[in-house]
Amino acid sequence: GGGTGAAGPAAAQATVRSNFARVALWAPAVAVGPGGEAEVELQLPDNVGTWVVRAVAAADAAAFGGDGAAAFGVGEAERVAARPLSLSPSLPRLARVGDSFAGGVSVTVVDPARALADAAA
Repeated sequence: GGGTGAAGPAAAQATVRSNFARVALWAPAVAVGPGGEAEVELQLPDNVGTWVVRAVAAADAAAFGGDGAAAFGVGEAERVAARPLSLSPSLPRLARVGDSFAGGVSVTVVDPARALADAAA
């Protein structure tokens, strides 16, 4: 368990986040099917928070049987990315030499089925 340094089942499954990005995917040219629909798969980076997915399409309407005027489309969706278990230190803002204080850890569980942990104080 936790405070002893022994590696339990949760330690074997622990991963360290390392892939942090400002843009999750940039696909400037995506093939569109005959119905004007496209599908793109993406693996979200390790950043936690809300990702906004935006798609913008432009084409010559003649390609879809139109009169030759330009055709445009826009779509947007949001996806929340969170770790199943998160630990945040809970410490005082300031400490001076000679001060004593208690510190702790705030535990946030987003997905109990995936958040395996063993802790001891």
